[in-house]
Amino acid sequence: MQICLEERYTAVSGKLNIIIEVSQGIATVAGGILAEYSFFWCYAASLIIALLAFIPVLFMTEAPFEKTLSQEGNIFQMLGNHFKTSFGILKGDIRIFRVVVFFSATFAAQTLLFFYGQQYFSDLGYNKIQISVFMLAFSLSGCLGAFLSDKVFTRFGSRTVIPAAFIIAVAICSFALENAPVAVIMFSVASFCNSLLYPIQSSMLNALIPSEQRATLISVDSMFFSIAMIIIFPITGAVADVTGLGKALLGVGVLLGAFTACWALFVYKKEK
Repeated sequence: MQICLEERYTAVSGKLNIIIEVSQGIATVAGGILAEYSFFWCYAASLIIALLAFIPVLFMTEAPFEKTLSQEGNIFQMLGNHFKTSFGILKGDIRIFRVVVFFSATFAAQTLLFFYGQQYFSDLGYNKIQISVFMLAFSLSGCLGAFLSDKVFTRFGSRTVIPAAFIIAVAICSFALENAPVAVIMFSVASFCNSLLYPIQSSMLNALIPSEQRATLISVDSMFFSIAMIIIFPITGAVADVTGLGKALLGVGVLLGAFTACWALFVYKKEK
C-alpha cells in the first residue's frame, strides 16, 4: 500500500524544528561564551559558519519550474506576478488570511521575547554566559515542543492553537514581575508552545491550499511575520525606554492575549 507522505508532514516538520532548536541552543551557549571575552570572535565564528553553509547549498538542485525567466519577463514583472498571485490566494480564501495573520502576530511576540529577553536578564544582573545557559534551557524546551507537535496535533487538531497562544501571552506578561526564576520557567513554557505551533501552522495552511501554491504562500507568510516584527519591535523598545522592559513586555503580553481572545470569539467559532 502506498503511503501518503503528505500525512507525515507535521512529524517531519517537527523533527526539522528539533534540529533548529538544538542548533540554536548550541550556538547561543557558544556565542555567549565568546561574547563574554570578545565580540570579535563571536562575529568571526558566525561569519565562518555562514561561509560553510554555502557548501551544501552548492549541491542543491532546483525543482523544475513551468515557466522560465524569459517566459515570465524581467525581474520586476516576476515580482509583480508573485505578489499578484500571493494576494490572489489570500483573497480567494479568507481562512488562509486569518491563519497567516494570527500566527504571524503570535510568532512575532515570541520572537520579540527571545531577543528582548536576553536584555531583560542582563538588566537583572546576569552575565552573557549565564544568559546563554538560560537560552539553552529555552531551546531544550522548544525541542520538546517540536517533538510532541505531531502527537498533539493528531489528537487535538486546531484546538491546540488558542490555548498555546494564550499561554505564550501569559508567559510574556509574567516578565513584569522582574523575577528571574519565574521568567526562566515561563520563557521555557513559551518556547515549548511556540515550537508546538510551528508545524501546526504549516499543517493548517497545507490543508487549505494545493501543493503548487505552497512555496508562494510561504513567502507571503514570511512577509506578514516581517511586517509584524517591523511594527512591534521598535514600539516595544521605545516603550521600554520610558517604562522599563518588564512593563513593556507586559503590554505585549496583554495585547497578544486580547488578540487571541478576539480571534477565538469571532474567527475560530465560525471555522469550526
